[in-house]
Amino acid sequence: MHQQDGNLWISNRFDPGILKYNLTTGVLSHLVDSSNTIGFGNCLLPSRKSNLLWQGTDKGLNSIDLKNEKVKAFESSNPSNIQQYNIISLQELENGDLLIGTQYSGAFVVNENNEFLKWRDKTSGLSSNTILSICESADYYWLGTSNGLNRIEKKPKIVINFGTA
Repeated sequence: MHQQDGNLWISNRFDPGILKYNLTTGVLSHLVDSSNTIGFGNCLLPSRKSNLLWQGTDKGLNSIDLKNEKVKAFESSNPSNIQQYNIISLQELENGDLLIGTQYSGAFVVNENNEFLKWRDKTSGLSSNTILSICESADYYWLGTSNGLNRIEKKPKIVINFGTA
C-alpha cells in the first residue's frame, strides 16, 4: 500500500492491476493494462526518481505512472524473461538500481540502463531462493528469505547467513 497526493494505492493479490482509493471523494478505481497481462499484485514501491510506483506481481514487474494513472508491464532493455518471475519484494538502492526479490528464483536487479539481471541466489551463497524482504544499510544489503536472514557486504560482496533455529 502507498499513499500519495490524497490517494491510497493498493496492490491487489486477487486480480490484475492496482486499486486507487481517493481519500477525499471515497471513489475506488481499478486500473489495469489493456493487454490484461500484468499479473496479480504482491508488493508496491514508490520510485525516488520519478512519479512512479513499482509493482511486483506473479507475472513480473509493473510500473504505474501516478500522474497519468497508467499501468504497464516493465520491459527490460536487454532480452529477459522478467514476466515469468513471481516478484514478492522490492527495494530501490542508493545507486538508483531496483533490487527485486522473487519466490523460488533468488534476487535480480534492474540497473540504470533498464537491464534485468540476475543478482544473487542459492548458488551464490543465499540461504534460500525465496526473497521475502530487502533492506539496504550503509555497508550491507539485508535479504530476508524463507530460510533466514542474509547479509551481503557491499564490498567485496561477501554473503553471511543467519539461519533459522
